[in-house]
Amino acid sequence: MLSRLGFAVIEADSVQSALALCEESHPDLVVVDWNLPDEDGVALVQQLRRLPGGEKMKLIMCTVERSVSHIETALSAGADEYITKPFGIEVLETKLGYLGFDVSSQIANPADRRHVSRVGFTGMAAAEAEEAFHAGQVIFAEGDPADCAYVLLEGEVKERCVAASGRVLDFAHRRFDLIGEMALTDAAPRRSTATALTDCSLMRVPRTRFQAELALLSPFMRNWVESLNDRMGELIDHLLGDAETK
Repeated sequence: MLSRLGFAVIEADSVQSALALCEESHPDLVVVDWNLPDEDGVALVQQLRRLPGGEKMKLIMCTVERSVSHIETALSAGADEYITKPFGIEVLETKLGYLGFDVSSQIANPADRRHVSRVGFTGMAAAEAEEAFHAGQVIFAEGDPADCAYVLLEGEVKERCVAASGRVLDFAHRRFDLIGEMALTDAAPRRSTATALTDCSLMRVPRTRFQAELALLSPFMRNWVESLNDRMGELIDHLLGDAETK
């Protein structure tokens, strides 16, 4: 999400690598995850503040913890702001605005804003590492097990459903689209084939992790999500049926 808001993003996977990068590049903004492999994010915030010029960096602590004590701990350590996962583009923009960054004009289109929030929520809640596919490579095929969905990060993908008569329904996917999302709530074998039209990068969302997140919702919201997926299947049936009668 930060890159879509105009930031040049550099990632670090440990406290020591983060310290080395920040000492070398002196970033304007550092988003620190509370849980890091070697130390917690609080320790990183404290050490960043002790770097030469560290007092000028804007630091946001990012975590799933929502308690007042955690917020107080982060701010006392030197964080400027605190943001809880998962979050959408509006929350991130608000926090950045508090710190003096004007990013409100970077993503003006409402549909694009929803797309960016979708990939952000997915990455924080249920996704695994990115996967790369080459142009022409099949991402999944009709009849494959429904074990995951994808979020398209870069590139172009075509998804094709074929009716029993041989009539075809094609979907062109753009950046940040969900692909194969019916697999998240429907365990039946896949009904479509997705193929990379260009070299692509996709974020994999396992069915098991999505179901774990879904179980945390109220019964009303779980049924709402499952009903939306059912309606999508009915729409595909209808469109393929229409194609067969023309």
